[in-house]
Amino acid sequence: MHYQWVEFLPRKSDVFIHLQRWKLQVEWETDLKLQYLKSDRGKEFGSKTFEEWLAADSVIHEKSAPYEHKQNGLAKRGIQNVSQQAMCQLFGANMSEGFWPYAVNTAIYLINHSPTTTLENKTPFKVWMGKHPNIRHLHMFGEMGYVHILPETQRKWMKKSRLCQFLGYTPRLRNYILWDPN
Repeated sequence: MHYQWVEFLPRKSDVFIHLQRWKLQVEWETDLKLQYLKSDRGKEFGSKTFEEWLAADSVIHEKSAPYEHKQNGLAKRGIQNVSQQAMCQLFGANMSEGFWPYAVNTAIYLINHSPTTTLENKTPFKVWMGKHPNIRHLHMFGEMGYVHILPETQRKWMKKSRLCQFLGYTPRLRNYILWDPN
């Protein structure tokens, strides 16, 4: 497995705009050009506008044969791995399935920060970013912890911290995503 991303889309029709943004970001980060896009034959990947955009950038669009999931084995295995890891996090934290997007994001983050034999025991983060990830900030999904309330927002006789539950990491920032059950 290599570096992975996840996007939660309200509609399948949003794929095109999100893929355009992703392509710009990735090409900017790597100074490399997207050459191939492999997809199933989903309608969200088959519009004329989508195909013209790929052709204009000389991107080769490889489509798997209908109902041949084996042709997309690497992607299917990656999705299965992320799903299983997210479910284990939800069950381990005794949280409802309403938190599944946070569990999936956290699973992706942890996979990208974990060594893998396919990359000769390097992390996808190291291969992508060119530097070793700092893992001192990692926490267990669902872990309880206290969050300091800033003095500027405190009132007299108010608690100075709140008990919250850990949901994940913010991309590219050194912040956590926390949930206040109250």
